[in-house]
Amino acid sequence: MYQVIELESFVEPWWFLDGWQRDIVAEADFTYLAPAQNFYEQSQRLLTEKYESCLCQKSHLTAFWNQTDCVWCEACAEELQLYHGLILLEDWQEINSTKR
Repeated sequence: MYQVIELESFVEPWWFLDGWQRDIVAEADFTYLAPAQNFYEQSQRLLTEKYESCLCQKSHLTAFWNQTDCVWCEACAEELQLYHGLILLEDWQEINSTKR
């Protein structure tokens, strides 16, 4: 099973910090890689149009943000950048890059 996940977080999506699943704002599940990859790429194009900055880590982890999207962090007592992440997973794990 494959998942395309969209996140909103103070960290880029490739960190997978404890509790990262709490940052999920959208999820799409697929049985096969090809439709999951197509959905990921389509979502990536849409988010690229929406946000001014984009950074890819590997080929299936992407962070998007606008410089003005900062949110106050009570625990940190400072404003932090808000990232919008897009990730493609296989059974909730990173996909081996040779599959892409």
